[in-house]
Amino acid sequence: MRCGGVCARLVRVSEPGGEPANLVERLRRAIEQHDVEAFGALLADDARWGGDDQPNRCRSRADVVGTLVRGVAAGGSAEIEELVAGDRAVLCALRVRWPYRD
Repeated sequence: MRCGGVCARLVRVSEPGGEPANLVERLRRAIEQHDVEAFGALLADDARWGGDDQPNRCRSRADVVGTLVRGVAAGGSAEIEELVAGDRAVLCALRVRWPYRD
């Protein structure tokens, strides 16, 4: 899959209260408040972020959280491009601005 922003399979929906509509609001709050810890709590253990050819690819929750912590600490940011609840999943498209990239 190719995308212009960030490609990810991040959110788990099998937790109690994990209905997609509820997760949409929790994701929105975490991202808008730059709360990496809250965002990390919503990730699947096997979260995948970025394609295999991308330098910042992540293959676990720890990878994603670590990458975000480093990026935010260096002055990076993320904005929601699209956040939609489906029947069994959530689409979360982010536009990430890495501080060390154009």
